[in-house]
Parts: sequence; structure tokens; C-alpha cells
Amino acid sequence: MTGIKQTEAAKTTFLAAAIITGINLASLVLDGRDHSFVALMVTDALHAVIAAGVAVAMRRVNRPWTPRACDFAFVIATAPFLVGMWLPQTHDLQTGKSLEPMLAHHFLLLGIAVVAPSWRSGSAMIAVFTAHAIVLAQVLEGGAPSPSLAREPWFTLVFAVFAVMLLYTRERRRKLEQRLAAAEARAQMHAQVSRMLLALRDRANTPLQTLEVAISLLEQGDDSRVTLSMLRRALDRLV
Repeated sequence: MTGIKQTEAAKTTFLAAAIITGINLASLVLDGRDHSFVALMVTDALHAVIAAGVAVAMRRVNRPWTPRACDFAFVIATAPFLVGMWLPQTHDLQTGKSLEPMLAHHFLLLGIAVVAPSWRSGSAMIAVFTAHAIVLAQVLEGGAPSPSLAREPWFTLVFAVFAVMLLYTRERRRKLEQRLAAAEARAQMHAQVSRMLLALRDRANTPLQTLEVAISLLEQGDDSRVTLSMLRRALDRLV
């Protein structure tokens, strides 16, 4: 079951790193703020490199990744969003274009719930980015007014609750699948052992019958070479 858990966590972490890489590359190409705001462009580029490095490491390293190592890799790939999501909102605040400043946080909370490798890393990052969104909303409230900020921090907290519920449900389902896979593996092993024991019984059945016949002959006083040869062949076959 440990091997199944490690494989699942590694696949999920690789998927998360690959998605994060794609998001940052798309931001570099499609988001006009990256073209006009050098700090944001550099942050998104570095984030893409870090996430891509994590994805490559998940594929290229030969040793199996433990669940704890997968959690650490997931945090490394996700943590740069703390900067990458702060800079564009402060840039929009300066230009007076802040419309839905918390929307990215809401999507990120749900995304973490979907691709986190474990309950431990997923719940920790949901808590971190929920606090990040609340602090950012407080900062943005002092700038250009935005109708979406009037419902903060409650709207973000609602998304955080949904994200935790989604993560919990996903973790329960994953543990159930792992238990089912482990039970199926045990059943296959038991079936294989049963087939082997049946084969051994079948192979031992004939020499045992030969031994019974030879012993009966010996009891009747037949100690000829033929009887002794029967005993020897039966013992050799059992060995």
C-alpha cells in the first residue's frame, strides 16, 4: 500500500508542477501586465522555471519519491504564487484597474484542492493562500474602490471551505482506492499461493501413492530390488 501511495503522490505532484508551468507561460504570453511590469514578468518567468524543474525532477530522478518529498516539491512549485499573485494586484491598484482582485486566489484555492499530493500539503497551502488573500484584500481596500472587495474576506473564506471539503473528499476517495488496490493485490497473492500449493499437492500425490504401495510390499515380506527402487524414485521425486 505504501508503494501505491508513493506512486499516486508522485503523479499528482508532477501534474501540479506541469499545470503551474503552463499557467505561468500562458501569463507571460497573454497577460499584458507581464509586458509592462518587469517585476511581474521576471516573477512569472522564474516561477515557470521552478515549476518546470520540479516536473522534470519528478520524471528524471530514478529513486521513488516518498509522500513527504512530494509534499515538499508541491510547496516549492506553489509558493511563488505568493509573489506572483500579489504583484499584479498592486499594479492594478496603482493604475486604478482593480476589478476582481481576489478571483485568482479563488481559482487557486480550488486548484490546490484538486492537485495537492496529500491532505497535509493541500490543507497547509489552502490556509496560507487564504490568509494571503485576506491580507491582500485589506491592502487593496485602501486604494481604488472595487465592488468585489466589499464581500471580502467572507467570499474568500467560502471558497476556502469549499476547497477544504473538496480536498477532504478527494483524500478519502484516494485512501479508499489505495485500500481496494492493496486488497486486490493480497487476493491475487493468495490465489497464486493457492495455485502453487495445489500444484505441489498434485505433484506429490503420485510418489506418495508409490510409497504406500512399496511399504505394503515390504510389510508382506517383499524386499526385492524392485521395491527398493520404487522407494528411491518416490523419495527423489518428492525431494
